[in-house]
Amino acid sequence: MLRDLQRTFHHALLTGDPEGLKAVVDMGPIPLADRFHVHANTFIGFLIDALAAAYPVTAKALGTSLFRAAAAAFVRHAPPAVPQLSAYGDGFGPFLAQSLRIRPYPQIVDLADLEWARMACYFAADARPVTVADLQGIEPSRYPALGFVQNPAVRLLRSRHGAWSVWHHVAELPDEPGPQDVPRPGAAEAILIFRTAGTVRMDRLTDADMVLTEQLFVGARLGDAAAAAFATDPAFDLQQALFAHLNRGTFARVLPPSPGAMV
Repeated sequence: MLRDLQRTFHHALLTGDPEGLKAVVDMGPIPLADRFHVHANTFIGFLIDALAAAYPVTAKALGTSLFRAAAAAFVRHAPPAVPQLSAYGDGFGPFLAQSLRIRPYPQIVDLADLEWARMACYFAADARPVTVADLQGIEPSRYPALGFVQNPAVRLLRSRHGAWSVWHHVAELPDEPGPQDVPRPGAAEAILIFRTAGTVRMDRLTDADMVLTEQLFVGARLGDAAAAAFATDPAFDLQQALFAHLNRGTFARVLPPSPGAMV
């Protein structure tokens, strides 16, 4: 009985229609619609505020009115699946891409994807990062056969419309620009998002560095990942790129050469 009531009320909250509650709720002196809308407005408003906290720069870029309208539509389309606000908001970028009012601004859709990656990094599990010192005891001839495990507080993003540049531009503006004033879609950018000392940071990567990092994250050994990076850019500086990743804490573990690996 209680579960049926909860399901009925949940459906009413998402549709905004309290009609189905008449069979399970006492009427009382205050009209059902009036009582229901107090709960509905609180519920929807609470989740809109949660989305605004997860996507602050996206909200700023869209402006309060357009963002809250889009967020309300998203709440009804994809209500929370788990009782954890920090996990709510995944998929908001692709949802924005379907909006007729936002579709002309693909750079804002990319911006939302970037902000969700930042959220994922912020709430990710802690891991001791691999440092330069961890590699000093390994014979250099064995480096090509080493593997590197992704730090859980690190994400990679390929933005087709310059989300890194848009994020920095909008974040520094004193007022809400509105979508018409956000920079137009720019060149594609490869972005590394990472958490260090409790703060989420972002760096742009070269195309070759992005290929290297992607390959390592999916299990390639350093030699194979480096070959893919050099195929992208023969002038790629592998040593400098690895040193930068170790300083950021990109990796959580070094995998030794596989048994029988050629070194």
